Amino acid sequence: MPPETLASVDTVMFDFDGTLVDSMDCYYSVFLDTFSEFGLPVVERAELMRLMRNGRNILETLIPADWPEREYTVDQCRNVFQWMWDERSLTEIVLHAEVAPTLHELRERGLKLGLATAARGDWIEHVLDKHGIASFFQAVVTMADVEARKPAPDLLLECLRQLDSEPDRSVYVGDSPIDILAAKSAGVRPIGVLCGASTRTALQAAGPDLILDHVGELLAVLDQARDMMISGSNGPSAAGREDGQVATDLTRGFGEPGGSSGVLSSTSSAAEGAPELGSYVNNSTFFKGVIESSRSIGIDGKFEGEIHSQADVVVGRDAEVRGNIQGETVIVAGKINGNVNSSTLELQPSAQLLGNIRTGSLLVGLGAIFRGQCDMGPEEAIAEAAAAPQVAAAPAEPTPPAEQPPVAAAEPAAEQPSHGRGSRRRSNEPEEAAASAEAGEQV
Repeated sequence: MPPETLASVDTVMFDFDGTLVDSMDCYYSVFLDTFSEFGLPVVERAELMRLMRNGRNILETLIPADWPEREYTVDQCRNVFQWMWDERSLTEIVLHAEVAPTLHELRERGLKLGLATAARGDWIEHVLDKHGIASFFQAVVTMADVEARKPAPDLLLECLRQLDSEPDRSVYVGDSPIDILAAKSAGVRPIGVLCGASTRTALQAAGPDLILDHVGELLAVLDQARDMMISGSNGPSAAGREDGQVATDLTRGFGEPGGSSGVLSSTSSAAEGAPELGSYVNNSTFFKGVIESSRSIGIDGKFEGEIHSQADVVVGRDAEVRGNIQGETVIVAGKINGNVNSSTLELQPSAQLLGNIRTGSLLVGLGAIFRGQCDMGPEEAIAEAAAAPQVAAAPAEPTPPAEQPPVAAAEPAAEQPSHGRGSRRRSNEPEEAAASAEAGEQV
């Protein structure tokens, strides 16, 4: 989305946890204390944040299936966690520094502001009052007001109704992939922020119109949109800003619209403050050939050939890939006709994968389609293979997969903050997701 299109926006809606407040330190502390009280095994913070980002029910996922009296333990853990959260969260969570002045300025400019969150209504009222930002919002919608959690659009649609706003003149700002998906489902322009739980790679896979470092950057983007509308300029968009600070196109692209081909190799380290991606095929590009990189690779356009990365490979929602992919972590929101070899594979709800996969950890979203064979090999062995030097070769046709019925596995039914991707839990089956809400209700 070019920033000039934001000139028509008259409504800004926000997610809460991770977007406006930093609640992750408190959440992890409560998690540790709760699990320790019951003698349950704990995980590192990064792993917990990954589970939350993907909408996983923490208790159902982390309490071992063979734990004695497991159902009773889950219920007791939930009660203790909720009690601890209610006691601590009102004093321990912190409002991001740029939030209050940004909300004040947005209201001064006459924009309508709404809050759409899966948090409990009574809790959110206390927190908004405590931090002095309740008066900025003309609508506050919680799970008490709707039936379905994000990524369903219900929260956003109800917020639009209360604000008497139109989706095409509204944006939704959130820190999680399910925030982005919910906005798209509601017909609202999604903007991701990095002040919460997700990495650029995780947000990019969901396909936001913009990615900002924090909500304070929204003012600059709106200013740019206004200036470009007044001047009629077709100058560089936010996606072209230096260092990828505000970007959908997170890195210097390659290939010309209409098609290009060749072999690309990137082994240089990223400069300080530079985006994580080493190579990027934008949504107006068709590229045919081989891409090799020691850094992340992002595909939003059409690609045919071979992809080898020692880091992440992100296949965006609008991408179409015909060929084989090898990477440390592969995140798929678009279409792939080919084989995937990775340490970790995430198939988001919009993903379609026709081919065979070999991975150490698999996460499949509700609605994703996979047809082929799955080899859950040892994660360490796959990681070594992904990191091994690759030799450029002519693009090969993907190995035809064995016919299998489409598999649709569960996906986040609730909004979750996260702090990026950590270690992945190994699995021999697609992980099952359970309904979970924002901090305080993920259990």
